[in-house]
Amino acid sequence: MKAFYTGIVLLFVCAFNVSAQDITGKWYGNVDMGGMKLRIIFSIAQSGEGYTGFLLSPDQSSQEIPADIITWKDNQLTMTITQLAFSYKGTLKEDETLEGAISQMGATFPAILSRKPFEVNRPQEPRPPYPYKEEEVTFQNSGAGIKLSGTLTLPNGNGTFPAVILVTGSGSQNRDEEMMGHKPFLVIADYLTRRGIAVLRYDDRGVGRSEGDFEKAFISDFADDAAAAIAFLKSRKEIDPKKTGAIGHSEGGAVVTLLAAKQIPSFIITLAGVGVAGREVLRSQREAIFKASGAQQNYIDSYNATMAKAEDMLLAASNFDQADMEQQLKTLFAQTPLAGQEKTVLKQLSMPVFRSLLLFDPAVCFKEIRCPVLALNGAKDLQVVPSLNLEGFRKITTNGNKQVTVREYPGLNHLFQTTATGLPTEYNQLEETFSPTVMKDISEWILRTSE
Repeated sequence: MKAFYTGIVLLFVCAFNVSAQDITGKWYGNVDMGGMKLRIIFSIAQSGEGYTGFLLSPDQSSQEIPADIITWKDNQLTMTITQLAFSYKGTLKEDETLEGAISQMGATFPAILSRKPFEVNRPQEPRPPYPYKEEEVTFQNSGAGIKLSGTLTLPNGNGTFPAVILVTGSGSQNRDEEMMGHKPFLVIADYLTRRGIAVLRYDDRGVGRSEGDFEKAFISDFADDAAAAIAFLKSRKEIDPKKTGAIGHSEGGAVVTLLAAKQIPSFIITLAGVGVAGREVLRSQREAIFKASGAQQNYIDSYNATMAKAEDMLLAASNFDQADMEQQLKTLFAQTPLAGQEKTVLKQLSMPVFRSLLLFDPAVCFKEIRCPVLALNGAKDLQVVPSLNLEGFRKITTNGNKQVTVREYPGLNHLFQTTATGLPTEYNQLEETFSPTVMKDISEWILRTSE
């Protein structure tokens, strides 16, 4: 899962009043949000007598989100996003920089933006022309009544090929699983297709060109989308229907586990997948990240104990009243490390996909899985702790399934990058998008399993 932060969320867009200075175009900046540096982009265009635009936080998502109120007067730009309790106020300086600050939920962070685009080095990202076929495709989830869009890459040559779908982790993701300045699914799809494996990667429902409402979806809904993706692959004449599997990253590992329990894919691969109950994954995630960040154990214990009570409160609520729940959380969080975070936590806990993760127990699925399984984790993964989750996948063998392979990779983080600390704050700072060693192991395992 890409990180269950209870802090700042940077996603917004804009619309302005006219000023003599030209504010249109793109503005780029880096914001240090308590140790995690995030890139932000404002894109502003004139519209009638005012302005429209958007903000993109490429290190968090590829999604462009609109803002509510924006003013541009006397060289001062002000933006407000009510639902995120977010605001930005900046002054246009003579050197063509916007100098100001971002405020959200009581916290303020300096933010200086300029016209200079970001310079990032992502040496693994492939560039066309490709030595394989690439096709824009759509397929239907008939049960949900939505159409999903993706990219199918097919090896050159005749005959039928083994194939996989790629299932993203938590949060609304596009087909490349674009986050933290990286496109891991683009890199993985390119690697596998060059080695004779067809790959379908697709936008999550409600993202990019896919229909549907991401905010209202449960993990089971994403599993239905993935099942539709596999059905589409099996309908293609270039694909061997008996050699069609699923790769899921993080929360996507829970999705492919659900599929395997229903005997839908020929095999599954989990990349930092959920191997134990969802609440235990989140508890261990918080503890690991806090410890690596230097937090004291009493702070960690208090934080986790308080979050456990908040989760209990949410799951026990028969009638979910937003205002009442917020007040209960405010009372619960008082004098704890979570004081003042009731709005942020409630927004997270209110999401159907998060609620379903809290209730998810892969052990129920493991009893039904009969297909080959490859479960992988980075040893420095602080979001899905390997010692806990890989042990969960080893238990699949108790149902008699002897086709389970579990591997832990030294020095790799949650995104399977070579890392120093494993902290999420490093993700966008690393040039490596995905470990070549892990991709090699994945491709060889798929081809061997598909013989």
